[in-house]
Amino acid sequence: MESSQQSYRKLFKATSIFGGVQLYNIVIGIIKSKVVAILIGPAGMGIMGLLQSAIAMIESITNLGLEISAVRSVSEAYVAEDNRELSSINTVLRRWVWITGLMGLLFTIVFSKSISELTFGNSDYQLSFVFLSLILLFQALNSGNIAILQGTRKIKFLAKASIVGYTLGFLVSVPLLFVFEVSGIVPVLILTSFCSFLTSSFFSKKINVTKTAITIRETFIRGRHMIILGIMLSLSSLTMLGVAYIIRIYLQRKAGIAEVGLFTAGFAIVNTYVGMVFTAISKDYYPQLAAISGDREKSIELIERQGIITILVLAPIIAAFLTYIPIIVNILLSKEFVDVIPYMHWAILGILVKGFSWPLGYVILARGDSRVLFMKELIINLFFLGSSIFLYNRMGIEGLGVSFLLMYILNIAIVISITRIRYSISYTRKYLVIFLQLSICCFLSFIFAKYCRISINYFLGTVILLLTVSLSIIQMNNVMDVKHIIKGIEQKLKNNSRI
Repeated sequence: MESSQQSYRKLFKATSIFGGVQLYNIVIGIIKSKVVAILIGPAGMGIMGLLQSAIAMIESITNLGLEISAVRSVSEAYVAEDNRELSSINTVLRRWVWITGLMGLLFTIVFSKSISELTFGNSDYQLSFVFLSLILLFQALNSGNIAILQGTRKIKFLAKASIVGYTLGFLVSVPLLFVFEVSGIVPVLILTSFCSFLTSSFFSKKINVTKTAITIRETFIRGRHMIILGIMLSLSSLTMLGVAYIIRIYLQRKAGIAEVGLFTAGFAIVNTYVGMVFTAISKDYYPQLAAISGDREKSIELIERQGIITILVLAPIIAAFLTYIPIIVNILLSKEFVDVIPYMHWAILGILVKGFSWPLGYVILARGDSRVLFMKELIINLFFLGSSIFLYNRMGIEGLGVSFLLMYILNIAIVISITRIRYSISYTRKYLVIFLQLSICCFLSFIFAKYCRISINYFLGTVILLLTVSLSIIQMNNVMDVKHIIKGIEQKLKNNSRI
């Protein structure tokens, strides 16, 4: 029987691995953005952004959410050690990603002229979209590989695939844009997608899954549940993308393109850099929870442990970002983006609130309760849209941050109600106590950052940050014995030095 401390260590190890991957990708992304901006300029960046947005929207429609929905089926078969079932799921999934990939490819080719006119206001980019249709196929096949890797919990393979794919994409992009400038944008986007597919294929082939003969009829019957859940996930994603799109259009018409730029930049920092914890943790947490979703007691234990790990990692990051927002904005963006800081204060606090509901919210997805999941996402996104427009008219861009916070407060109420009434699952006292301790520290950081002079904020905020880090380390030591982990690392280093 696995001890509690061992469970925490495994969760923390997975979080550390994917957190490191996210951090690496972010650093490469920052470098890439700076280099690309120099090589193709603002106009080129605008073209690239519009092409990427259009393809992302098409992908969300045609991929049927298989990358997420298939993980549930794969993880259940993997944990049950049912190799025959795992093989069948693998075959069904591989066929379906080809179907969805070709659907996306053909859709883009057939409607390339309309997509160009909708995106750019003319048909000048029709041929570009014809070529970019390949991305829909590569992304679909890549999603199949990722689902297998994630469902079988091949953490190291997933991490390596992400790092190698991202690095290759970077190495391909710079020379092409240096030589061809704006004309190289389409080849860069295609080759970057191909690099991700190539690396995920390489690592997914390392998994020993035998091939199984399945008829076309069985492919559709066995894949039906994945598709139903996936469609609901796609609709949820489309709702979120649609709301974000409407808000940007509203800002453009109300205040101009510069205001859209401020919102986009602030939103990217909050969700990419502060919110990277969620991306890192979900890679291992979701397949684990999906595999034991039918066992209420085990689910509660895993939710408690993952919730504690999440807040222990997230709280210091939030405290640091809140304290040093002016410096961070200047480094990642420029002094021209200083007006986005009021928005970021509230939005980063919203990430803390998101962290509270996030581990529990995955129960709905793990249970495959697709309609409930879709309705939840629809409600909170419509609320976000209405509150964003209302508060922007009264508070400016700061109101969008307040709206972001309120959305996740509403999300807490909905998630807790659903999981308690529908599944009889709720948070434990242990998790609530730890979250309360660290959230108080984060709230103090918010108060100092928002209402104190910058010099006072830096002093008091740094004190609170040190306190937050100390509390996180103390709690981490309580649940997983940090000294034991350090001794293990030291022993490995000694063994390596002898070799």
